Amino acid sequence: MGRLAVAATAPLGAEVLERLAAHRDVSYLLTRPDRPQGRGRKTGPPPAKVVAERLG
Repeated sequence: MGRLAVAATAPLGAEVLERLAAHRDVSYLLTRPDRPQGRGRKTGPPPAKVVAERLG
């Protein structure tokens, strides 16, 4: 099978990425850059990036 690229940002995209990675080799992830989040406005990654980093 060939390489797979995924474009995802939201929590739903993170779930899709996780399920795809269980069955395919995901080589690339396209997502938005880290942004301020929450009441403290601390910079944080989008959910898809968190999943991608965990998956390696």
